[in-house]
Amino acid sequence: MNNSNVLRDEADVRMAWVNADTLYLKVQYGGGCKEHTFQLYVLNYFLKSNPPQAEVRLSHNSRFDHCEAYLTDTLRFNLSPLRMLYKQIYSSPKGIVLLNIYEPQATQVTSPHVNYSF
Repeated sequence: MNNSNVLRDEADVRMAWVNADTLYLKVQYGGGCKEHTFQLYVLNYFLKSNPPQAEVRLSHNSRFDHCEAYLTDTLRFNLSPLRMLYKQIYSSPKGIVLLNIYEPQATQVTSPHVNYSF
């Protein structure tokens, strides 16, 4: 993850869960007049622990939307590249990774760990 590529417009992660290879993030953010875009950035290594941990940062581009609505969306992100990285590093087809989720504006983990099992 290159932090200079991560756009840090404010967004609050209200809930996070994984189903199969998909990470779901329920987010809230201000705006309403322009289309917002979100991306997920993941470090290409795991933090050593049992189970291993992955640093995950949400990127938000509000496109300078200064409208005052408070919007809620559920975002979906494909985690299969993370599963493939795990298989490559640990030589195991099955595993559990704890996801440390950072909001765009955060410097510390803002969501409790989310288990990604495969």
